[in-house]
Amino acid sequence: MYLIVYFFSSFLIVMENRVVLSCGTEVDASEAIEITYGLHQGEFFHVDDAVEITYGLLRGNVVPTDDTIYTADDEVVMSDDATYCESDGEYYADTSDLAYVSYGYNSDRYYHMDDVVYCDSDGEYYHTDSIGQYIYLHSDGEYRDYEEENLYCHDYHCGDRYDLTTSDTQFTIGFEVEKEDLNVLQTWDLSDVDDTKWSREEDCSLDSDSGFELVSPTYDLMTDDLDNDVATDILTSHLNASHSSRCGGHINFGIKGLTGSEVYEKVQGFVPVLLSLYQRRLNSRYCSPKKEYKYGNAKFSAVNVKSGYIEFRAPSAVISVSNLLWRRDLLRIMAKNVDKGTLFFIREMLTPTSQLHKHLLKVVDAPTINRRAAFAAAMAEAMTGRDYAKWVTYEGFAEAKESLKVQVEGLIQE
Repeated sequence: MYLIVYFFSSFLIVMENRVVLSCGTEVDASEAIEITYGLHQGEFFHVDDAVEITYGLLRGNVVPTDDTIYTADDEVVMSDDATYCESDGEYYADTSDLAYVSYGYNSDRYYHMDDVVYCDSDGEYYHTDSIGQYIYLHSDGEYRDYEEENLYCHDYHCGDRYDLTTSDTQFTIGFEVEKEDLNVLQTWDLSDVDDTKWSREEDCSLDSDSGFELVSPTYDLMTDDLDNDVATDILTSHLNASHSSRCGGHINFGIKGLTGSEVYEKVQGFVPVLLSLYQRRLNSRYCSPKKEYKYGNAKFSAVNVKSGYIEFRAPSAVISVSNLLWRRDLLRIMAKNVDKGTLFFIREMLTPTSQLHKHLLKVVDAPTINRRAAFAAAMAEAMTGRDYAKWVTYEGFAEAKESLKVQVEGLIQE
């Protein structure tokens, strides 16, 4: 009698530690969890198929994993409570760093705050692509949905932006050319410049009377469209205009189908070389070098990684049409060697028969190229910690790089 009771009790204990899941499968209770919200409330799911909500009004509830999203800000929310951000293609639980765009270009979507501006006249956020079309920057620093009258220039970043690329374009390029030349401003009407599809705009960093920034359309890097456009009298006059030490010549580079971060990963080996060509500009607070560049962290640095392209801010003022085209051809060399490391480009600089060396010879002599290569090696070492000198066979290269190391490390910003 006692033996039978003991066996029956043991059987009950075993059954109490087993659970039947919603799908009909029987599992150990330790492998099951009860759903506390939704259509399956009160049912048991396998622990691998359920998750606890970590954000919002439903926080603490257990729901099926298929009904949730793991967001970019490391939260678990119901799918209907997740907000999709068009800027990076990620879902977010907390929208405090996002803005909803209701009007203008790219409307009816959420974006990072870096990709939108606030319009003072209607209280709405607009995507930056709407600047110059739907909203305009005024002299008081506010954006409004009407353009402030200016005889010479559009407001800063408020001119039209044109994309002259095609479906066959792989690499894109654009320029922001800063000049200070009152004679050019007075010679060519703003409407004349608009007809070229380039935009002449104000820039507060330049002389208030004579300064302007000439912003190009987006061109296909590998076609001759740019050559044909800059050969016109209007653009030749602007690109050959006077400049001061305040002026820069930003270059925007993109690869169709890639984000700015992905573009930077492909060309980061060339960055120390490019910076070596414009060393004096690296002391400016508007283009200081960093050890690492990523989206949103480098607005006023030598390289600015934007959502869909990268902006090289280090280049100095564009001197002339030929100088602009020389820079375009420099980036063609870079584009043909995407994914190559800094060591490759340093060796190309020091190889007299290489395309890069021959191109640099058009503006500087061979000893200067050698010094630029040493600077690039020191810059790359400060950024990556890798010693490039031991891999380069050039007499005096290691010593030259070492002499520049302190200077470079003083420039690098964390």
